[in-house]
Amino acid sequence: MTVPPPPPQQPPTPYPAPPQAPGYPQPQVPGYPQPQGWGLQPPRDKRLGAGGIIAIVVASVLGVTALGGVAHYLSSYGHDSSTDERPAPASAEAPRGSGGNEPSGRAEPSPQRYRLTVPATLLGGRYTLAKDVSRTIDDGIAGQRNSWNERNMKGVGGQYTADGGEQELVTGGLYGEIADPRRTLDSMFQGMNANPGVTVTTPPKDITPPGAREPVTCERYSVTRSGGTGFVAVCGWGDHSTAATVSLPGPDDRADLEALAKQTAEVRDEMRVPAGS
Repeated sequence: MTVPPPPPQQPPTPYPAPPQAPGYPQPQVPGYPQPQGWGLQPPRDKRLGAGGIIAIVVASVLGVTALGGVAHYLSSYGHDSSTDERPAPASAEAPRGSGGNEPSGRAEPSPQRYRLTVPATLLGGRYTLAKDVSRTIDDGIAGQRNSWNERNMKGVGGQYTADGGEQELVTGGLYGEIADPRRTLDSMFQGMNANPGVTVTTPPKDITPPGAREPVTCERYSVTRSGGTGFVAVCGWGDHSTAATVSLPGPDDRADLEALAKQTAEVRDEMRVPAGS
């Protein structure tokens, strides 16, 4: 009988793999704080945004530029939405974001949602709508309606006249969903101030008009272009659904900011309506 061959031998056990060299621990990706927005903060926007467009509209009222320049400014200039440090205002005005209170220039958080309108008249009928510039502002924010801080934004605005056209008032703003109203309002002011030829003559400061519960932010600036130099006083507000400015063009830099702040508080009540209405 034939003896079967022995089974093949197993190959020798290979040398054990060397222990894995200790590596650097895998870094954990930190989470981003959510209360301030809906996503990551984007790089600096290269367009001027609503504030810049409003400044151009105001400059056109002064006769120192044309609205045709909107497209040029939108494609060529940008604004930084970071908050600048500003000088402490006088005791009669509320310091910006001090004392742990709500950031000034905006309403306290509320479940009430608002939208902005362009009324036919403002300030109890004193000013009459001469031109609705909502299309100009809304077209200018195309592509910027949703960001880490704002959602579903729409632009509105109007040019108003009084006393037979001798006095002008320009309103402009945005409405939608705003996570950080202070940042949105600051961006609008920075957009205005970033326009070529604009020089801030009175830095932004917060003023609470008598009888008003919510402060507004006000500044003065001059604008110089080929058509000459004009002066503008402007006040604005921001809440969790609206941010807007009221601009008063004039021949000099002596506009009363306290008076404009009071008018702006009244305009806020006239322009801002419940979102469902």
